[in-house]
Amino acid sequence: MSYVRGEEPEPDDSCPFCRIASGGRQSELVVHRGTHCFVVLNLYPYNPGHLMVVPNRHVADYTDLTEDETCEVATLTQQALRAVRAASNPHGFNV
Repeated sequence: MSYVRGEEPEPDDSCPFCRIASGGRQSELVVHRGTHCFVVLNLYPYNPGHLMVVPNRHVADYTDLTEDETCEVATLTQQALRAVRAASNPHGFNV
């Protein structure tokens, strides 16, 4: 991982999640792609198993998601929690 090697990121003002959603830089961190969302490893993880569930569409606020997007975020979050729990049995989660 680049942060472990001490690499400096290239300056970029674009949304990192939009880049990843479109298959751009850092898309190799995606562990699952759904219809409306994707699950991605954090480039700079706070803890082992740090995952993020991100909508494909750029929105400013969670309440801007459509019903289908919200449903998929919830479903993928549950699946991610189960997978991380099975793999490393952490003491808790931040959602």
